[in-house]
Amino acid sequence: MKQNNSRIDKLEKLLSCKIQKKINFGLSLEKYEAIYDNQKVLLRIFDDIYFNDRYLREGIAIRKLSKSSDPSDIIIPKIIQEWPEYGVRAIEWFDMSHNLSPNQIKSSLTWLNQQRFKFPYNLQDDLINHLSNLDQLHPSYVDFFSFHSRNILKLINWSSGDHTFLHGDFHINNLARFNDAIIIYDFEYATYGSHFYNNAQIQSSTNHDIGGNIPIEWQLLVSLTNLHWFLQEHNFSPKESLTNIELISSLSKNLY
Repeated sequence: MKQNNSRIDKLEKLLSCKIQKKINFGLSLEKYEAIYDNQKVLLRIFDDIYFNDRYLREGIAIRKLSKSSDPSDIIIPKIIQEWPEYGVRAIEWFDMSHNLSPNQIKSSLTWLNQQRFKFPYNLQDDLINHLSNLDQLHPSYVDFFSFHSRNILKLINWSSGDHTFLHGDFHINNLARFNDAIIIYDFEYATYGSHFYNNAQIQSSTNHDIGGNIPIEWQLLVSLTNLHWFLQEHNFSPKESLTNIELISSLSKNLY
């Protein structure tokens, strides 16, 4: 408790804010509900240990997407303040609900796939570099991961599909509802490439037929990236790892 209070005291002094509570939703960032400049904000605290340039990616994505969003339909929480020297960003706070209908989820996918602006990162380079990093994987699964990673990456036609902005972590927990609008957030893995990746990511996190006709190799690629995260030794999740291992084994049967 003392260590936590010390952490909060340090953040409050650095950022001139008042922290209300820690947000224990999501795994990849440290997050707090806070008051900054007399308004409630969400503090997001970044590191680049797992994936490169997450702070920069999100900042670019929010600024570009904010110009495209219709306030009555899609909401991209705006940046309130940034402290790049500390890897901290404050964004708009919304009292939101995660109870979305299949049509709302599909609308968010359609909107994302219409965002055709250029982005300074691309999916092919991102994943080839990222998935080759096996240092932090649980040692029991390195051989399985290496074998399937090598073969799945050979199957991918990176130029297939419509090239568009990619959320990078587009699953149901990164969508929410505020009144009748849809909120899309958490853009730290943002990149650019085939729309099949957006589609396969959202499809993998919902039981509804949202993503349409998705080539098997793109479904495999998303399961592989999910597995890479859940096999991290600091974040090892046996249940989720097994789910993705079984899916990869099933989908890849007779493919290679």
